[in-house]
Formats: sequence, C-alpha cells, structure tokens
Amino acid sequence: MKTLLLLAALGLLAASSAAAQDSYPKIEVFAGYSFLNTGLTFNRANAHGWGLSLTRNVDKHVGLTLDLAGQYGTEHISFFLLPGAPSTAGRQGFRNHQLLLGPTFYKRSGSVTFFAHQLFGPSRFHSRSATNFTIGTGGGVDLTVRNNIAVRAFQVDYLPTHTSAGWAHDVRIQAGVVFRFGKR
Repeated sequence: MKTLLLLAALGLLAASSAAAQDSYPKIEVFAGYSFLNTGLTFNRANAHGWGLSLTRNVDKHVGLTLDLAGQYGTEHISFFLLPGAPSTAGRQGFRNHQLLLGPTFYKRSGSVTFFAHQLFGPSRFHSRSATNFTIGTGGGVDLTVRNNIAVRAFQVDYLPTHTSAGWAHDVRIQAGVVFRFGKR
C-alpha cells in the first residue's frame, strides 16, 4: 500500500512539473538598449538608442510581435568643393526609427528561451526625411530571472531597408529586460 501511495505521489509530482513546463506567458514586453550599424548615411555609421517590443503569444511556440526602436548618431560627411581642392569635412546628426510587426517563433527550454522573428514595416530616417520599407530578420536569447522577468541577453536583427537608391543593409543589436504577463 505504501508503495502504491508513493508511486501515486511521484506521478502527481511529475504531472504538475510537466504542466508547469508547458505554461507560457500570454504577453511579453521588452525594453532595452538598441545599437544600429547603418548604411543609410553617406558612410556607414553607428547609432545608439532604445528598443521596445510587445508580443502576444498565441501558443507556446508562436507569438505576434510589435517592435519599436529608435537610434541616434552622428555621421561624418566630406565635401569636395572643386576638383583637386582639399575636401571639407563635417558632422551631421541623424535619427532612425523602426515600427515593425510580424511573427515570433520560440524554443522554450527551462529558464532559457530562444526566439526568431520575421518583422516587416516602415522605418523613418529623419535627416533625409525618408520613410522606407524595412524587413527585420533575427532572433536572440532570453534568460529567466523570475517567473515574470527575464533578461534579453542579446537580440540580433538584419534590417534591409528599401530606399530610392536601392537596399541599405543594416544590423541592429539589442539587450534589456523582458516582462511577462499572464500564464497559459
């Protein structure tokens, strides 16, 4: 009889831990630092700023993500006034903002969550007053700190942006905190 009770208790314990592993947050909110290496300037330039995203998870492995980010930097500009004459160099500030939407795919494994996403939407390069179509392909790793808080160790996105001159190829890296709400 004791053996039967022990087996039943172990079975309940195993079932409850399996159910806990299958749970996932309904909503995840990311806030953090954003670094951009961009080709939208005259020369490649780096910019620093912020990143925010809101993900509504439809199941354990798929969510819909709204991604917002803004980066601010300074680009180096050279002016050639006359052929053979020395150039004049200057600096110009720039701002770039992205508003992207698309699916996110997860691999949840204990306290580590791997994700990949494919995002689409407009980006605005303010110093050129241009709004362009941008694709965001990337992913990253979240490390759970507590049930409702994780650290985004890194997120790397390739951001090709279609401009009037063709495609600019940017890379964005983000890190920060993820807040998780609701459990399914």
